[in-house]
Amino acid sequence: MMREAAARLEARAPRAVVEVFARMRKRVEELLGEHRGALANGDLAREMALLAERTDIAEEIARLRTHLDELDSLLSRGEPVGRRVDFLVQNCCVR
Repeated sequence: MMREAAARLEARAPRAVVEVFARMRKRVEELLGEHRGALANGDLAREMALLAERTDIAEEIARLRTHLDELDSLLSRGEPVGRRVDFLVQNCCVR
């Protein structure tokens, strides 16, 4: 279930970045109004690239998959792994 959710998020991520960019550009243009020319297109593009980088979830998806693989490995051992699972879950969900 978690793997399927991660796959859906990963598939949706590129569109989400484009949608965020479009909404942000529209909002900036609304805020600037008639002063739109005061902000160079390069400046806006640079800021939007930084925003896109911060909204990129590829690293988090990769981390989630790694944690799920480790969880599968731990649970298949047939030995007590409670502390390790607890540690893994805490590190998976808290950043």
